[in-house]
Amino acid sequence: MTDDHSHERLFSDPKRLLLDMAQEQSLADLLQLIVARLSDSPRVALVRIWLAQPTTDCTGCPLPDACRDRSHCLHLVASGGRSALSPSIEWTRLDGAFRRFPFGVRKVGRIAATGEPIEAPDLADPFPDWMAVPDWARAEGIRGFAGQPLVHRGEVLGVLALFARGAIGTDCMGWLRMIANHAAAAIVTVRAFAEIEALRRKLELENEYLREELTRTGAFGELVGRSPALEAVARQIDLV
Repeated sequence: MTDDHSHERLFSDPKRLLLDMAQEQSLADLLQLIVARLSDSPRVALVRIWLAQPTTDCTGCPLPDACRDRSHCLHLVASGGRSALSPSIEWTRLDGAFRRFPFGVRKVGRIAATGEPIEAPDLADPFPDWMAVPDWARAEGIRGFAGQPLVHRGEVLGVLALFARGAIGTDCMGWLRMIANHAAAAIVTVRAFAEIEALRRKLELENEYLREELTRTGAFGELVGRSPALEAVARQIDLV
């Protein structure tokens, strides 16, 4: 795969993906959009996103002994791709052996711990020791790997990882870096939208409670009937 055509053959319109990511206001929809678009090409075997999240229960974690700080770790939140050997098999499940990674453990954990990517554009067999399942990589014809940290203002939010059936060209690797950067910014944005929506709902509930209390006690009617100034206050309450 040459550099001139690498991003065109590996991805389906990466510029459109960047634009569409900026429009999403749901975290789940954003993550699914990224993995679905990147894994749309048969040259891409698997795309996954892990996000750093608090850990409240380590039961069933595949790597409990390797985790020093059990307060937070990397959680698999999105996965896309399919087997070349059995195209009916899709890799979308989030409950497999790699659903969690402690920071600093294996390649995904190392990317999150250091904030530095692991880029292997042209892998050869025997694979590097960080390849967790070399038999799978060999069977699926994996030749390229790109692991990009999702960093926003110095904070590592998670990791985007892609396994390719073929070498990853320079242009394509550049697009992956750009997609990871935009994904991090989009994640922060949708989280902000979620916080704003939660505050809006809270204010609506508090306002409804206040109005019910005023109606129950009759205080609102008394205020309206006393003076123009208090009528203005009542109107402000309505606006709130």
